[in-house]
Amino acid sequence: MASLLYSVLLICSCLVAIGYSSTFCETEVAAGRSCFSEPADCKLEAECEMTMTSMSMGMENSTRFTLSGMSQGWVAIGFSGDQLMGDDDVIMCVRDDSDDVSLLDRYNTGRVNEDKTNSAIGNGLVLNERNYTDGVIRCVFTRNNTIMPVDTQHFGLDSGDSLRLHILFGKGPVTDGNPMMHQTNPWSSESQVNLTATSIINRAGRDTPNPPGGPPSTTSAMPKTTAGATQSQEATYLVLHLVFATLAMLVTVY
Repeated sequence: MASLLYSVLLICSCLVAIGYSSTFCETEVAAGRSCFSEPADCKLEAECEMTMTSMSMGMENSTRFTLSGMSQGWVAIGFSGDQLMGDDDVIMCVRDDSDDVSLLDRYNTGRVNEDKTNSAIGNGLVLNERNYTDGVIRCVFTRNNTIMPVDTQHFGLDSGDSLRLHILFGKGPVTDGNPMMHQTNPWSSESQVNLTATSIINRAGRDTPNPPGGPPSTTSAMPKTTAGATQSQEATYLVLHLVFATLAMLVTVY
């Protein structure tokens, strides 16, 4: 009877331990990267609608980004002084008809996304890896933290408080090789982000643009995402795991 009870408690303990697993961003932050994911509780990169991780390259004065998203056209991040589209430094990963992925250096002038007027600026933008698999675009690229010479369409990523930026995240279709307007409103970071630090980037609501020639968007702002629910869930699983494991040990003693 005791051995049967021990087995049951041990199984319960294992099931509870399996029930909680780290989210994608928790895993990335533990590895020293800043991270954004949508939804916030997705577990694997390929299961998330969109993800971005960044890591400071230290002495190289650059930041390495990994951008991934469910899209057949493009995925992009934008560096912005606020949470709205307009006057944003944009890096876009674009899929072509042969499923190759290229990296574009763009700028949002108002609601229009276009090539930068000075694409030869010294931002050190380098595409390191790219692929398109099962409907997911993924690219890895590196960009200088300090932009020299200074340019109004390229924002520095230095760690100073005055240079912290909001991050915008978007995706959309491509027509005849040209990125088109996003079909869903982009996400923005809840607050300004220091990309040289290590943290989970919480998101605010979505930017709600007025489509050209159409009425204002009726898409409502999405609720804020915080780590509180995840931390509470983790604590619950841990307590249950300890309770079942302790009971199993007591059964073996008595």
